[in-house]
Amino acid sequence: MDEYYMRRAIQLARRGAGFTSPNPMVGAVIVKDDEIIGEGFHAAYGENHAEIQALEEAGAQAEGADLYVTLEPCSHQGKTPPCVLSIIESGIDRVFIANEDPNPRVSGSGCEELINSGLEVKTGVLAAEASRLNEAFFKYMKDNRPFFVQKTAQTLDGYLASSRGDSKWITGEMARKYGHRLRHELDAVLVGSNTLKKDNPRLTVRAVSDPKSQPLRVVLAGDSDISKQANLFQSGGKVLIFARDEVAAELKVRFAACDRTEIVEVRCDKNEFLDLDEVAEDLANREIMSVLIEGGGRVNYSFLQSGLTDKFYFFLAPKLLGGNDGVAAFSGKAVNLISDTEKVQIEEIKMLGEDLMITAYPGKENSRENRTG
Repeated sequence: MDEYYMRRAIQLARRGAGFTSPNPMVGAVIVKDDEIIGEGFHAAYGENHAEIQALEEAGAQAEGADLYVTLEPCSHQGKTPPCVLSIIESGIDRVFIANEDPNPRVSGSGCEELINSGLEVKTGVLAAEASRLNEAFFKYMKDNRPFFVQKTAQTLDGYLASSRGDSKWITGEMARKYGHRLRHELDAVLVGSNTLKKDNPRLTVRAVSDPKSQPLRVVLAGDSDISKQANLFQSGGKVLIFARDEVAAELKVRFAACDRTEIVEVRCDKNEFLDLDEVAEDLANREIMSVLIEGGGRVNYSFLQSGLTDKFYFFLAPKLLGGNDGVAAFSGKAVNLISDTEKVQIEEIKMLGEDLMITAYPGKENSRENRTG
């Protein structure tokens, strides 16, 4: 039954998707005499944590009950008071926890305080499932960088656009709505300047009911040919443009009067791409925990080569562009041998209308840790 109640807590936690960052998603269930007497989830950053919601619903019945929570309760004062004190004061007997909190401000101290107060604590209940729920939070806390999610909408033969750059619309409405859901759930959306010029996107969340505030829009600028009249700069919200020295200098002059647009100068790497490690560091310093990469092909390729991509969403339309002069999903020099190809681990395959969505993760041999030793 422990897994049953923890699975319910995970279901509750998912309701906070898109609203809690930079906090994790957390769900909590209080059980007494095999009956759920209180439930809660962290609904938004700055609001009550899941445990507090569940305790308020349970009321006095919480005494002697069991608490199931997806993440170790906090023991420090943040936007809200520490949850462990409320748990101890409620009279809860046992606490079942899926994951210990990787945040150094918690990291075992919550469990320790509960145990020292006489509560029975068990960790690791549905740990893998719960950690997948907060994979961006765990990456951010462990490596101090955002969790990068790469999304491509492509033909079956691997093209993002035709030879003329036409890409509207490769996939159907259901796939496009799912893309907006990803924008809603992640902190930032990133494209290259070529995509900005060819597609003129807004990069906003539109096909989601009750979305959070709009994501940070990020552009990797290979040149200074960026118009202030582009949709990106007319749709509200902040835009962050990363560029090399001389390009950044030009853009700073052009956008000097645009208070919602910031230009950041970064170096180039050995392949003459913008240094993505610098980009990642800057975003992490802004508490950007997750980034949706929406291309185009050169940006996709540079992230693939860097080993920074943490997750893939491939949206495959039942269409064939044909020929060899379309815009490839990953535009760059291919490897010479099949044995050197990038391998991925497929997590899920599902249909979205007529389109196929494949969710995957980089193969272990392609992880950043293995690339850098």
